[in-house]
Amino acid sequence: VSVTYEITAAPGTEVTCAVQALNASYGIVGWQIVDIPVSEGWTRVFDTTLRTSEPAVTGLLYECWLP
Repeated sequence: VSVTYEITAAPGTEVTCAVQALNASYGIVGWQIVDIPVSEGWTRVFDTTLRTSEPAVTGLLYECWLP
């Protein structure tokens, strides 16, 4: 499944995020930790492809943190 999400962080800030794929029962069927590189801009859009253990009906950006 492909998950598209938007990150807003101060320029020069490195961010790490958890991206999840969910099934129809809202169970987690795929996830990945993504390192977002430093940028000069505030807001950027990313697309992450996740492998899943069964069909997913939605994907989301679960959580982000500063390393």
